[in-house]
Amino acid sequence: MRMLRLAIRLLPIWFLASIGCESDTPETLIRLVIDSDLAVETELSSLEVRIFDAHGTDELGRQEFALAVERSGSRYALPLSIKLLPDAKSKDIEFLLVITGIGPSGTEGSDVELVEERILTSFRPRASRRVDVFLSRLCLHQLCRDANGAQSALTCDANTGECVDISMGQDPDIDSDGGGPQDQPSDDASQDWEATIDAGNGDGGVDAEVGSSEHDASLGNQVSAPGTLGEPCSDEGVRACAGHNSGDALLCEGGKWKLRTVCDGNTRCDTRIGGMMGTCQNVAPACLGRQPHERVCEGTLVRICGADLLDSSETPCIANEHCVAMPTPHCECDTGFAKDTGGGCTNIDDCVANNCQHGGRCRDGVSNYSCDCSGTGYEGERCQSDVNECAQVTSCDPQYRCAQTLAPGYTCLGHMADWPMPDSAPGAKRVPSYDTSTSGVVKDRVTGLWWEANVDLNTYTWANAGSHCDVLVLDSRSDWRLPTKIELESIIDHAASSLALNPAFFSPGSEQEYWTSSTNIDAVDSKWTVWFADGGSYRAFASSEARARCVRSDVFSAGTPATRYQVSVTDGTVLDTRTTLTWQRAVDRQKRSLPDAVSYCQARGAGWRLPTLKELLTLVDPTTSPSIDLAAFPSTPTDWFQSSTLAAADAAQSWLLLFSIPNTTRGPSASGGLVRCVR
Repeated sequence: MRMLRLAIRLLPIWFLASIGCESDTPETLIRLVIDSDLAVETELSSLEVRIFDAHGTDELGRQEFALAVERSGSRYALPLSIKLLPDAKSKDIEFLLVITGIGPSGTEGSDVELVEERILTSFRPRASRRVDVFLSRLCLHQLCRDANGAQSALTCDANTGECVDISMGQDPDIDSDGGGPQDQPSDDASQDWEATIDAGNGDGGVDAEVGSSEHDASLGNQVSAPGTLGEPCSDEGVRACAGHNSGDALLCEGGKWKLRTVCDGNTRCDTRIGGMMGTCQNVAPACLGRQPHERVCEGTLVRICGADLLDSSETPCIANEHCVAMPTPHCECDTGFAKDTGGGCTNIDDCVANNCQHGGRCRDGVSNYSCDCSGTGYEGERCQSDVNECAQVTSCDPQYRCAQTLAPGYTCLGHMADWPMPDSAPGAKRVPSYDTSTSGVVKDRVTGLWWEANVDLNTYTWANAGSHCDVLVLDSRSDWRLPTKIELESIIDHAASSLALNPAFFSPGSEQEYWTSSTNIDAVDSKWTVWFADGGSYRAFASSEARARCVRSDVFSAGTPATRYQVSVTDGTVLDTRTTLTWQRAVDRQKRSLPDAVSYCQARGAGWRLPTLKELLTLVDPTTSPSIDLAAFPSTPTDWFQSSTLAAADAAQSWLLLFSIPNTTRGPSASGGLVRCVR
């Protein structure tokens, strides 16, 4: 039989108890022995035993006994049998003893009623199993009985009232040093219970488990057995504590445990085996004001206070976890992390619901995300706002103000063609298309430009022409302006028989010279004009007079002047991303007649052809000399370039363009010029 000695003080009476388990009957058998340690004898009159759950709330059994007991010396022996209620079989239980005692007769105040004292004696009985509790190994009716109540082979010592093995000279259940029952497992194969004993008054008790040494289960440190004040002890001079988390430090002196020191303040008696055992030590800082085995959060640690509060163990949280105090301290994933299938904490992908706009790239963070707006033309937390490039750009010539395009990008307004060039000449890539549904206004569907349809017959100086357009209100809009050179050239119709302007869309009488806002780079006072009588571009002094046709523009497609041209060194081509035309990059210096120029380009195959005059005009940069991008088109000769556009008034002549000025002229088709092919 597995035996475990327990010392429990119950003033003014002392109990010695041991716990075991036995056969399959649904009752609890208690054998109680009471040892009076008073100077005078005390007669006991009654005993009530109550059994509660470990929380002391649900009563599981109760019985009251009259103490008709056998007395042996100063000890009383009492067999009790208590049947547990059915729901007690799976609960930790505790005993609550209520004892009534009567003092020696003839003394003043001899009637003494002892108050009830709770003994927390926890064990878990199994279904249909009897738990036998013996409070001593004493004789009963001069007989020694085993754990089952049957007579044993031991002999009752008449002097002590204890059962001893005469053949061995001592009780076989007592250690050789007299320190208590041997802690050996019994032959009973049904050891399937565990027990925890602790005195409720804090004076003593141990936590123990069948089959293991006495130790602090939370820390793994070996601890000493508790002493009990006034009880016998065998090792003279040994220090001990009255229990875990106790303030009483005891000393074995004269064969009994005596009070050595009362620990006060933030100190407790040290039960850990070693040099400081049985002395008062400071409570661990983390455990001040805590209870034994209480869990405490410390950042990313769960700290568990020891039984004495003198030390603690710690359980670190894993990566990306922190300690949470409620309901009890435990580790949880940090904000922005979630448990994965492997038990770790993985960052939650906040980009799953991508809230970045306009092509912004989502960058996942911890419990947040950011949007990388680079290259989108937008800015803001979610790339929601169009970047105002014009607040940063200084590259536009003052006469071509910066204007926002569709994001991303900007343009120097009217500097060069920001759209495919509409052209009615044979072979042109885009034919003109106009919308006249709005009274007094013509919208070019190809360029997105809005034109004043009907112009007055007045003439203006260059400055006055600009002022005329600035104050014009048409179609409830006031953003009218004088057009640039390339804008006004975009409505030329070289195929018209008598007027380089389509009279179906623009008012008659428009054959006169019209101002542009563009300045001739060779002379500040020289401005560019377009003469619709033949469709040529010419220079005129700003003080001279010409007519004005006003324009306004929609927002153009995305892009910047710097990204206009895409050069392919491999095949020697240049793509104009604004007009969508692809150009021959390098040209030879051989002049070719119109028929030879046409044949030269067609011989290149893959859709190559001789460009129209209006297509050649899209290469003109009026702010440089020569008026072409030499990075995209290096070594461009400053000579006349042949176009496929014939003069409406003389079919023997074709239009040519001079990039050095840039000027246009008509010349005999047979004379020819330099050739740059397009497709």
